[in-house]
Parts: sequence; structure tokens; C-alpha cells
Amino acid sequence: MEKILRDLPDVGGVYLFVRPKKDTPPQERLVKQILNSRIFDSLRKKRPNFEEWVKKKITLIEGDLTAHALGLSESDKKLIRDNVNIFIHCAATLDFDEPLDIALLHNVQATLELFQLAKECKSLASFTHISTAYVSSNLQGHVKERLIPMRETDPERTFLRLSQLTPSELQKRAPQILKAHGYPNTYTYTKCLTEHLLVKRREKVPLVIMRPTIVGSAFREPVEGWIDAVMAASAIFLSGGLGFLKFLPGRIELVGDQVPVDIVSNAILACTCLNANVDQYNIYHVGSSARNPITWAKTLEIVFPYWAHFPPKKAVAKPKFVFIPHNTSYQIQYLFRFKLPIKMYGLYADSMMGTDAQKKKAFLLKKLEHKQTRSVKQLTHFTSNEWVFDDTNLQIAMQLLTKEDREKFQFDVSVVHWAPYFRAFCWGLRTFVLKEDDAEHPSQMNVDWEDLRSKVESALEPSIGKLVPQQLAKL
Repeated sequence: MEKILRDLPDVGGVYLFVRPKKDTPPQERLVKQILNSRIFDSLRKKRPNFEEWVKKKITLIEGDLTAHALGLSESDKKLIRDNVNIFIHCAATLDFDEPLDIALLHNVQATLELFQLAKECKSLASFTHISTAYVSSNLQGHVKERLIPMRETDPERTFLRLSQLTPSELQKRAPQILKAHGYPNTYTYTKCLTEHLLVKRREKVPLVIMRPTIVGSAFREPVEGWIDAVMAASAIFLSGGLGFLKFLPGRIELVGDQVPVDIVSNAILACTCLNANVDQYNIYHVGSSARNPITWAKTLEIVFPYWAHFPPKKAVAKPKFVFIPHNTSYQIQYLFRFKLPIKMYGLYADSMMGTDAQKKKAFLLKKLEHKQTRSVKQLTHFTSNEWVFDDTNLQIAMQLLTKEDREKFQFDVSVVHWAPYFRAFCWGLRTFVLKEDDAEHPSQMNVDWEDLRSKVESALEPSIGKLVPQQLAKL
């Protein structure tokens, strides 16, 4: 939305779908959580009347994608049918651990409801659905920009069968369903099913399916390093930088496909435009593995020396991190570094000798253990496997743009230099997530980064063989 308002200021209007949340009405959410975001700082500087201008551009639509008929009033439905010609559908539940019934409701049913409403519009030009490259997480190796084959060939029958099961039945059958299809979680499975259903129900609607990989901070726009959400790779970087997360299962020699958020945003807008009013569907991968790959090892070599020399104020321990390639090694580390020490500390804190402060710390340590377990469950599949996402369609789209639009809507990931990008990424986590406003942007620092990196004794920890005796000695 920020990119539309900044570089397409003549747009007729943006209809923003917002639901009430925790007793906060949508209008209040729009102002507090969206318009007050620092992502709009550059626009505010350009437009002194920003608040007044943006309210004329944005029309708030109150609803709930998971409610009956999307929770829309009849007047709002008419407003949409009469005025909206481009849909960009980004809403989804991103929780990998979501129960299957909830994931189906958010990611499949809600999308189909919105798609049906789009088909009723008087002048529909395009429906763009934001999927994920990891609909192919049941595969390995080179992945084409096409529908991922499913075990059951009729998506309508699959969805109908799943919809007829009760939540408890779905919960019971979910592990079997995911295993049969080869998916690591309900998120990737339901996103794949949604793609198939959209294509099946498309009729003559111009349909764009965008598949970003692991989305990170901004490369250039509106501020180098901007980020406001912590998940996937950013969760590893931030938790590691704070000293919370020390190790995860994974293989550092593998490519971890990461892509800046502004490149994704630019690609969405450009591909939506190029496919408008064309009776076809196109799938686009937006990632770096095909054009500008970087391994987890190289990523960590950039990220953790930065944290080691410029730790966040909220850090609780020295930032150290390692991927452990073998599950047995990981389980040994987990046992001696988390489970046993936390269990023993908890027993002591709960004894007659434990103080209130120690009881509080024991509670926090248990939460930390839970967080580690959850991180492992969510991320292991993606740090232990490798994919190369073909982006031929995206390259074709880039060539179809004018030179001016290629510059304005830049989505060529090959121009990204990873070292300054990931340092700015860490700065963005400090500035926009941790709210440490006094952190200097890396690009403005007079630092010899190569010399600094060489002086870091160990941003990545030593091997399991050295660590286990140390932990045993401490115990």
C-alpha cells in the first residue's frame, strides 16, 4: 500500500479490508497500526497534508474473511462490486502450527469467498493471490513456476471432503493428511490446495499467483532495512542477536532463499498490471536462489559479527548461533543445554531455598524452552532442505516493462549485495522492532566490515564434540 501511494499517487483509491481485533474497531486499527507506521515517514515528508490526503485515497472496508459472507454489509458489497477492479489478496494465517480446520478456514475458504466476490465486480481486471514458494516444500531441487501436483487430482473433491469433517476429526487426521501429501505443516498444504482451487474456479478471471520465498527487510524502499514483522529468518536473526536462540537443526551449506520485501512488493504490482484484462493465469516465483543464491553459512557470517560488535540493548546473552546438521547431535545439545539445566533450576527455584526472583526466572526459562521447541518444529524442514525456484516468468515480466517502470518497480534480485543488505536487516530489527532508535545505520558507519568480521573470535559456536563435556562439567 505504501508503494502504491508513493509511486502511483493518481490511483483512484485503495479499498482496505480491515477486521476488528481485541475490542479495537477497524478505524482505530487503520490509524494506529497502519497509518502511524514509520513506513509512511518518507511520504509524510513529501506531503505536508499526508493525513488528509491519505484518508481521501483509502476507503476502509470493515469485515472478517473468516465470517459468513466475509462479514460484509450489503452496502459495502455493492461498493466493492461497483468500484473495485483490482484485488490483491495478502490475508492468511501464517502460523505453521495452526490446526487444520483453522488453516482451511483462513487460507482456503476465505480466499474462495473473496474470489467469488471479485467475480461479481462490474469491471474486474485482475485478481492477485499471494501464495508462497513453499507450496513446493513437499519436493526438493529445481521447482518450476507451475501448479504443484497433489496426491489427489480433484481439488474440489478434496476440499469438500475436508470441509465435511469436524474440527476434532481434522485434528486427528491432520498428521496423516500432511504425511500423505509430503507437507511439513498445515500452512504450506492449505496454500497449495488454494492455488489449485483458484485455477479450477477461474473461468475467465485474470489470475496472478505470486510465490515469494523467505521475505526479509527492505532492500531500498522506503528505507534500507525497514521491517516490522518477525518470523522465519528474521526470527532466527533477532532471537540469536538477543542471545535467546543458540542453535537449530539445519545445514549451513544449503541455500536459504531470502528476498527483500520491497522486491516482493514491486513484483506483485508489476505482475498484476501486466496480467490485467488477460484471460489466463500466471505463477511467479519471487526469490533469490535462481539468480543470486546465498547459503545459510554466508548469511550467518554477516549477521552474527554485526550483533557481536553492536549488540541490542535488550540482549540477555552474547550472540552465538550454530546450525546442527544431525538430529542426534541436536537432541544431545538440547538435552544438556536446555532441558536438564532448566529442569534442575526449576526444581531448585520451587524448593524451600528458592526465592521469588528465582521462581520468576524459572518461569521465564520454561517459556524460553517452549520457544526453542516451537522454533525447531517450525523451521527445521526449511533449514535442512534446499530448493531452487525457477523465475523464468518473472524475468519475462521484467522485460515487458518500460525502462522507467523497471527502475520504479525494481524487482531484480541479482543486484542485491548481501553483506550490506543483512547488516541493514539487523539495524532494521533493532530500529523498527526493538524500537532502539539510536542505532546508527550500517551504511553511515565508518567501519571496515571485513576487518571487523575477521576479529570476531566466534560468532558461530564450536562443534558438538567440544560443547557437551563443557555442559556436563557445569552440571
